[in-house]
Amino acid sequence: MIDHLELDTSTLIQDAGSIREIFNQIKDDLASCLKEIIQPATFLEGNDPKFFNAQSRLAAREAQKNSAAVEGQCIQEILLVKKTIDLLKESPAEINKDLAALNEERTQLLSQLKTVEDVIKQKEEALSQIPASFADQKKNIATLKARLDRIKQDKKAKILGSAKEDQQQIAEVDSIRLLALNSIKSALNM
Repeated sequence: MIDHLELDTSTLIQDAGSIREIFNQIKDDLASCLKEIIQPATFLEGNDPKFFNAQSRLAAREAQKNSAAVEGQCIQEILLVKKTIDLLKESPAEINKDLAALNEERTQLLSQLKTVEDVIKQKEEALSQIPASFADQKKNIATLKARLDRIKQDKKAKILGSAKEDQQQIAEVDSIRLLALNSIKSALNM
């Protein structure tokens, strides 16, 4: 039973059946005071909502502490993506202008045809990638805006009770396990 009671409370809260089985086998041999101390540990599952709700509220509080920084980071990312989108909007005109100049130079300078054609290829490739990149950036900004909305909603969410109360509830449940463990060890002179 000691090995089982030394497990983490979050494990035992889900299944204390092994403790219960051992307790049922030895309960008639235990002193009544030891039996009263150990018996609540055999039914730790009954504290499942209390324990896990308290853990969940603590995690939510921690997330809220960090939400301002995450929100600011998300806003910065949106601004960077917006800047990229603005640059992409201006790029086609510049690339088209470069293409025209390069085509004219190709007809005048046949000796440099190979070099100019390589540059043309690169510029045409860049131009062809803009629509896909533009669409990707639009999707990216929509995703970031949705994320920002979720962050704002999570930031406003009310969390019942206090962190101190939640920590106290977790400590109460854990003390049941520790009391049972220490009582058994004491009874066994360990």
